[in-house]
Amino acid sequence: MDESGVRFIDQTKLPTEETYVTCTTHEQSDVIRTMVVRGAPAIGVAAAMGIALGCRTRKLQPSANYSLSLIKSARSLAKLVPPR
Repeated sequence: MDESGVRFIDQTKLPTEETYVTCTTHEQSDVIRTMVVRGAPAIGVAAAMGIALGCRTRKLQPSANYSLSLIKSARSLAKLVPPR
């Protein structure tokens, strides 16, 4: 993660292309649903980075609102993971 966001390699393009997708908000973390990121470890990292993006964009809110918005970010990311 840097100032521009989180960069993920687009695994749907491998092995013929090396393309990257940049997410700047947790809402853009649909890289899980669209299978840009694949495999349990990578999905876990993508979800954690999505929560980190949510924290970064909400850091100026009062603490009560911050906690609630953090929970909302985590729930929205959890919906991206298909049920087993």
